[in-house]
Amino acid sequence: MYKNEVEIDVVICTNEVDQILLATLGDILSQSINSLNIFLILDGKDLLGDWLNIKIEDKRISVLVNEKNGLTSGLIYGFGAGKSKFIARADRGDRFSSERFEMQVNLLKKQPKTAVVGCESDLIYLDSSMKVLRTVRSPSFFNKKDIISRNPLIHGSIMIKRKYYDEVGGYDPAISKSQDLDLYLRLQHIADFAIVCPDYHKHFFYISSSSIRKNKVQIIQGIQSRLKYLPIWQQLSPRFLLYLVRSFTLILLPVFILTKIRTLGLDGIFLRQSK
Repeated sequence: MYKNEVEIDVVICTNEVDQILLATLGDILSQSINSLNIFLILDGKDLLGDWLNIKIEDKRISVLVNEKNGLTSGLIYGFGAGKSKFIARADRGDRFSSERFEMQVNLLKKQPKTAVVGCESDLIYLDSSMKVLRTVRSPSFFNKKDIISRNPLIHGSIMIKRKYYDEVGGYDPAISKSQDLDLYLRLQHIADFAIVCPDYHKHFFYISSSSIRKNKVQIIQGIQSRLKYLPIWQQLSPRFLLYLVRSFTLILLPVFILTKIRTLGLDGIFLRQSK
C-alpha cells in the first residue's frame, strides 16, 4: 500500500466521486513537490464504480474504502495508511495553487516546534442551489488565543508533522464533527501553529438545514473538547465566557433561524480575531 521515499502523504475523504473531486485531485497532482502519496478515502464501496469510470492513472493515488463510518474514521484510516513525515489534507472541492505543499513543507522544516500549518483561504459560502452567498477571507496568522473561541485553521488547507500527530494520539474516534479542533487543543500544549499565504486557496461551505444540524453537534463537541483540554484560567477568561454565550445561543436557536443567520453571515459577528 505504502510507496517508499515520499515526503508527503495527502489524505482526502469523500462521499462523492465527481468533477468537483477531480478538480481538487488535479490541483494535488500539479503540486511543485512530486514526492507524495495520495490516499483517497471513499465513504462506501458503492463509490468504487464511479471511481473506476473516471479512469485516472497515477501511481501516486491509492483508493481506500471506509464503509460509511464517517469522516473521523476515514481520516484515521488515511493518516495511518502512510509513513511520510508530513501529512496534508484536502477536501473535495478545495482549489489551491501549485506551490501550496512546497510552502508548507519549507515552513515545517524551518520551524521544528511547529506541528500544523494552514493556508490563508477564501471561504466561499454556497446555498443549497450552489449559489454563492458571500466570500470571506480566513486569518493570515495564527494566535493561540484564538483557539479559546474559534478555530482559525481551514481543515482542508492544513499540513501536519506526523511525529506530533502520533505523539498526541491522532484523531479521537469519539469526536465525529469537531475532530480537528479536538486535535489542535491537544497539540497546543506541545507545539506551535502557523499559516502560509499561497497565491490562492479556496474552500467551500454549503449552507443547508442538514449542514446546520451537523454544525450544532460540532458546536457541542467543541465546547466539550475545550472544557477538557483548556486550562482553567482560560476557561474563566471573558473571551471564553463570551464564546459559551454565543455557542449556547446558536445551539438553542431553531434550525430555520440559524440557517438564515448563517446565510447572512451573522453568527460570528461578536467574536473578533485577537491580534
